[in-house]
Amino acid sequence: MMSLAACGSAVSTSAPAATSTTRPAAVASHPATTTPAAQVTTPAVSATTAPVTPTSAANTPPATTTVWCGTGNVNIYPTLSAWETSGGAYNMIYAFMQTTSYIEMPQQVVESPWGSYAVQLCGEVLDAYEYPPPVDKSTFAAAMSDFLQASQILHATPDASAVSAARPYLNSGTTELNAFRSATGINE
Repeated sequence: MMSLAACGSAVSTSAPAATSTTRPAAVASHPATTTPAAQVTTPAVSATTAPVTPTSAANTPPATTTVWCGTGNVNIYPTLSAWETSGGAYNMIYAFMQTTSYIEMPQQVVESPWGSYAVQLCGEVLDAYEYPPPVDKSTFAAAMSDFLQASQILHATPDASAVSAARPYLNSGTTELNAFRSATGINE
């Protein structure tokens, strides 16, 4: 479930976040202003397609993640095949590819302005933070960080000038997402 929040907040989680901020050359001139979602350890369970929430002490709420467009609970899949076969992995990757291509097509913007694509892209990042893959988390998190940064730029200035400013993050996020797909063998 996603609720709209005021623009301006970056990513926050209920668990400590990794703070590695190495940026690809494509966005070196744009310093990172977000951090990827915190990595949550996967509890030992049998392989299943249903997500598993991290084990915690009694009465402790599940880990949450927050981005500028909403907040959600973090769910963990125990294996890559469980994450893939849930249907979410392919749908998630396809959604990022489709949204980034729409942002680049002026004819699509007539139907849906850049501001709405900013919200859509942020919502896709929130979904990805809620259902992270159980492997290759750093590459995936780097892609999500770049997509989140692009969504913030598009949200702050929802016009054609924002696309130029967001493009390095969109390109870098797409490159990192493709590297994740190659490393994990996920093909569309």
